Amino acid sequence: MRMLIAAGGTGGHILPALTLAEELKRRGHEVFWVGRAAGMEAGIVRARDFEFEPIPAAGFAGTGLA
Repeated sequence: MRMLIAAGGTGGHILPALTLAEELKRRGHEVFWVGRAAGMEAGIVRARDFEFEPIPAAGFAGTGLA
């Protein structure tokens, strides 16, 4: 099965998703990752040999969604 992961911005989002990605890969799934080219996720994900596709993304301006 092919899986797509989109997680970035902080280690609190990236590292749990990376743990999931590694387990999926270990079980034989194809794992692809999308994130910001300049984000911390780009280097971390590529260093772990996952296919990474940069996409344009930005956070929400302001104090929150609610």
